[in-house]
Amino acid sequence: MIDAILTTVPFFNLDLAGLSLGPEPGRSQHRPSQSIPALMVDVYIWRFQGTIARVPDQGIRPSHRLFPITIPRGAMRFSHLFLAAGVVTLVLPGIAKADGFLDEIKAGVYEHDASVFGHQKETGADAGLEFLFASPSFLTIIGSPRPMIGGLVNTAGQTNQAYAGLTWTWDFLHNALRTGDAFFVEGSLGGGYNDGRINVNGNTPEAEKRKSLGSNILFREDLDLGYRITPTYSVAVSYNHISNADLGVRNEGLNDIGIRLGVKF
Repeated sequence: MIDAILTTVPFFNLDLAGLSLGPEPGRSQHRPSQSIPALMVDVYIWRFQGTIARVPDQGIRPSHRLFPITIPRGAMRFSHLFLAAGVVTLVLPGIAKADGFLDEIKAGVYEHDASVFGHQKETGADAGLEFLFASPSFLTIIGSPRPMIGGLVNTAGQTNQAYAGLTWTWDFLHNALRTGDAFFVEGSLGGGYNDGRINVNGNTPEAEKRKSLGSNILFREDLDLGYRITPTYSVAVSYNHISNADLGVRNEGLNDIGIRLGVKF
């Protein structure tokens, strides 16, 4: 039945975005693990002519190269995590509707090491992805927070994060601007791993550009103020902070502030 449908559906002049991964030009592919080269991502337009049934005959070929993107080597350690998360993002919504365990996915862009409540040293932007799960019944006693996991990748190859914790959500001002909308406040508590500097020598140029975080395992807090456009979609201003609560010798901490979108299931 499926084969019959595929042979009758034409897909003429269908353009698809393609990615080609490889070492940065001029860089050796054989480097020690401590000095991993940056990746060059070549973005192409791929053109397919014919029908799905003729893929083996006609194939798919690139028509022209659009532009290259360089991924900083500091972010490469977390890039595989985000690639996997991207695939999971495409697959899990269907499972979530059936099983009800995945409650929401959030994606955002942040200013890295923002000067809010702190001194900015590190640069770049952070791309964030977070998964929130349905609150299990045993968490009712503490306000039914939702378990969550997520990560932040820095575009300048500096401090990246992977984290987990609990998120509490309070909706208010229902139907304020339209039927079904609401404003909300969210707070998260948890911890996570980062690949930042633990103790930067204060007499080096690096001390002016990198934070001394004191540990690769830190506490993490998040505060969001948002607007729920519909029961499904939301947008929020988001602030998060990581530090060791002065339990370490060094504790400069990192603050991110940005905007993120949410999709509930």
